[in-house]
Amino acid sequence: MKQKITTAGFHFLLTAFLLHASITNIHANTVGMPDDSENPAAAALTTAQPGTWFKFTGLGFRGGANTSFVNMEGLTKDQGLSRIPVFSGGISAEMMVLFKYLFIQPEVLFGQYKFKVQDSTQAAGFQTPVTYNLRYLEIPLFVKGRITLGAFRPFVLAGPVYGLMLTGNATVASNNYWLGTAASSLPAVVDLKTNYLEKQRLSVEAGAGVEIEMTLPAFFVLDVRYNLALSQLYNSRHPAIKMNGLKALAGFRYDFN
Repeated sequence: MKQKITTAGFHFLLTAFLLHASITNIHANTVGMPDDSENPAAAALTTAQPGTWFKFTGLGFRGGANTSFVNMEGLTKDQGLSRIPVFSGGISAEMMVLFKYLFIQPEVLFGQYKFKVQDSTQAAGFQTPVTYNLRYLEIPLFVKGRITLGAFRPFVLAGPVYGLMLTGNATVASNNYWLGTAASSLPAVVDLKTNYLEKQRLSVEAGAGVEIEMTLPAFFVLDVRYNLALSQLYNSRHPAIKMNGLKALAGFRYDFN
């Protein structure tokens, strides 16, 4: 009987000790945690906690020039192609994914594409080009990598872009042809959006830039991007044209981190 009481007492004391140790450990983790600045490994683990993922870190706006690069079926050097820089710009948001190096950056942009090209179905003797002027609402979704070097934050970004056509038209000179039709039979400005062009444009875009620290929390931003079309400009009834773009943008970003 005495041995049973001794054994039970030992088990009780062991259980009490383990319970006390558990409570003490929980208290130390919630109240008396060591300073992570003295322990880089602990700081990295703290940064990686799920609560810091997809944290909203910034809002910005930017604007600049967009130049078109066109691949047109049957186009020859004699027929000519001239690129016309036009405005592109909009707003962006930034969300940190992990470790303050990887981000998601959605944007809403007004994008323009303007160029002059001779109709590829006509002889080279018709040298007066047709001017294409297209406007889109563009929604890129970028993955962005960034590092900090003092007051400078260089970055790279890449991602898909969805474009919804707002307006699209072509201006045909009076002595020219357009898709086999004499200009005299066409209005001065041809509405391309209604009958000729795809209403949606899919592309991928990649680029690089730098954020320059100003008076916090503001940063001046410069970046250059190349837009590669995945879809045709015209619908299936017309010649194959793919329209790419090169953008140079400048703006500001406000850091909320």
